[in-house]
Amino acid sequence: MMESIEGESAAVGGREGLSRLKDRILDEARAAAEEVRSAARKEAEAILREAEALAERRREEILSRAREEAAERKQRIITLAELEARKAILSAKEELIEEVFREGLQALLDLDEGSYRAMLKGMILDAAPSGESEIEVILSDRDRERLGQAFLDEVSEELRATRRSGRLAMSAETRGLAGGFILKTRAMEINSSLEAIVAGEREELLARVAGILFGH
Repeated sequence: MMESIEGESAAVGGREGLSRLKDRILDEARAAAEEVRSAARKEAEAILREAEALAERRREEILSRAREEAAERKQRIITLAELEARKAILSAKEELIEEVFREGLQALLDLDEGSYRAMLKGMILDAAPSGESEIEVILSDRDRERLGQAFLDEVSEELRATRRSGRLAMSAETRGLAGGFILKTRAMEINSSLEAIVAGEREELLARVAGILFGH
């Protein structure tokens, strides 16, 4: 009888020990699972924070790039508008300059004969090259008729007095000049027609105006 009781007690004790072991294993498993869940939550939170930080950086980059592109577009529009305005101003000034020089050329052509002769004489004396025995002078039809060889002989005398050149000879050519002259030697031509002189002055003035407007 005692052996039976002792056997039953041992069995009960064994079951209780097994139960406690199972409980401990389950507790450890639950603790391990909780640690895994906690670590997973922390990792997920870290990933989320990193993703949010990355998204914020990208958002700032996109906004910054958008602001830069908008500023560049704005500057291009302003630059283009300024360029167009300068072009419009230059065009208006070109028209004004053209008108001024047209009127200036006409004023020279409209000089009375005495003033015109004096002007042409001074121009020939300034332009005539040295060391030429004869220089051919090309004039307009109008100037050939109203000035003639006598005018050129008068200028030739002054050239010879300075020992610069010899005789000035009237050319049969006219070349459709409005006024002024072309000096022709064996080696070169000097274009002192009024239209050439006015054109040169006009181009110089236009270049200066363009330089002021466009910073050249």
